Amino acid sequence: MHIVLLSGPELPEYDKSWLGGQIGDVFPTDQDRLRLLSGFPADPSMQTGKTICSCYQVGEQTIINALQNGDACSVERLGATLKCGSNCGSCIPELRALVNDHSCESASIETDNAA
Repeated sequence: MHIVLLSGPELPEYDKSWLGGQIGDVFPTDQDRLRLLSGFPADPSMQTGKTICSCYQVGEQTIINALQNGDACSVERLGATLKCGSNCGSCIPELRALVNDHSCESASIETDNAA
């Protein structure tokens, strides 16, 4: 795929990050090409969710996965791991809410006191 063009008075919900990531890929079967029309990957674990960090195009589900997997347990670690919140900082309030809602499974949870 070389380009994505979405057109219409109202666009349906779709996974912008995933769909954009398909540019340059080859789709050998009709089923693969039809999957593009849905705007979502066939494997739900590959969905990135709504964009939380516009600077680095990091989606909500990607952040939740990192929190639940123990890859990051604070806003600071999310920035180090996924880059979200490490540029303009406008997504930090949403990141804090996600950290609070989806705390890590590990016993030692890092705390983020940065603004």
